[in-house]
Order: sequence, then C-alpha cells, then structure tokens
Amino acid sequence: MQYMRSFERHLASLCILGAIAVCLLLSANVSADDASADVSSLLRSPSDIFLTQSRFREEQQTRAESIPYSTRYVDDPDSEIGTETVLHKGRYGKKEIHTTILYYDNDEYTRSSQKHTIQEPVEEVISRGTKIIERTMLTDSGTITYWKQLPQVWATSYDSTCAGCNETTATGMKQGYGVIAVDPTVIPLHSRVYIPGCGIAVAGDVGGSIKGNRVDLGYDSLNGQWTAHYVDVYLLVDKAAQ
Repeated sequence: MQYMRSFERHLASLCILGAIAVCLLLSANVSADDASADVSSLLRSPSDIFLTQSRFREEQQTRAESIPYSTRYVDDPDSEIGTETVLHKGRYGKKEIHTTILYYDNDEYTRSSQKHTIQEPVEEVISRGTKIIERTMLTDSGTITYWKQLPQVWATSYDSTCAGCNETTATGMKQGYGVIAVDPTVIPLHSRVYIPGCGIAVAGDVGGSIKGNRVDLGYDSLNGQWTAHYVDVYLLVDKAAQ
C-alpha cells in the first residue's frame, strides 16, 4: 500500500511537470508540431542519442611456409664406398599460417595463429655405397694402396707448444711429425693415411676445432710458423681390411 501511494505521488509530479512544459511552449508561440517533435526527441532511444565506435580493430594475415623433408640412407654393397645415388628425390611440403591480430587504438592487443598443412613433404631416399675397391698410386713415398680418397681437406698444423697441446696425443701416441689430428667420424683413429707433400701419417689425435673435412698436421716444432692449406687425404688399405 505504501509503494502504491509513493507511485501516485511520483505520477502526480510528472503530470504537473508536463503541464508546466506545455504552458511554456505555448507562451513561447511554439506550434503543436514543433512541440511534438521536441518531446519525441526526448523520447528517442539511448542508441539513437549516444553513437559509439569500438576502439578495437581486427586484422587477418596469411603466410605460406615450406615444410622440410627428411632423408633416409640405405646401404648398397655393390657400389663403391663414398658414392651416393638419389633413389627417390625429396620434396618440400607446404603449410599456411593464419594469424588473427586484435588491435586496441592501433596497438597490438592479442595475436593467435593456426597452421594448416597444404601438402605433406616427401622423404628423400639415398643409396650409399659400402663396397671397398682397392686402388694403387705411385707417390714420393713409394707405391701406396688406398681404399678411399678425401679431396680438398682443409689442413692446419700444430706442435706440442700450441695452446692446449702437449707431447702426448689423445690416443697416447707421442705428438710430432707423422701424427695427425682428425675427426673420428670422417677418418677413424689409428688409420694410416697418405697426404701428398707430407707422406704417410697416422690418425692419432683429435682436436676441438677439427670437425668434418679437416685435419691438423703434427710437427716436431714449428716455432710458431703455423700453416693452413687444402690437401688430398688417402686412406690406406690396411685400416679398411681390419
């Protein structure tokens, strides 16, 4: 009952205010149509009166990337060691990366990406020869028989006075002329090799910087006169036969 009385009082107040507004409009010589327009303008929805614009902006980006292919090796006992033949050529795959970027006042707010594979990569298959074929060659050290040639090997030089060196090699041999440092994954330790201009040597040492197609030629004393040049390295048959 109390709420009803309160409502009636508010309704009465609105009626009085409405009457006053009509009187003011009439005293100001405002036409009924203009008055209706003015009242209608007051009754418009808030969405008509307050026009808003979002400060967020979305942008879509798409870029393509290649997918690398893997390589598989198969041994071929009928082909010479060191030879390789591509049996099935590999092919890169393709993928697209779709990125959605949300900006707030032109500053990046969030970023999300989705990857879609368009084409799967194709594996490459390579045949790798394992057959040892002996060859002979006349050298300044006599006739040698070798089973593998490594062309264009980068050769540096060292003696027992270089940084990190001493008179004993990694295999326990005495450091000096005729002992070379190698990468054991390329030239097995204890292999006998022939190097033109240096003669026959033994792979008896390793080095932190001797990786891949590279050797370090040992000398008794260089007096700081280090050298570096390309050489051919021949792996002699006695190691292959073991």
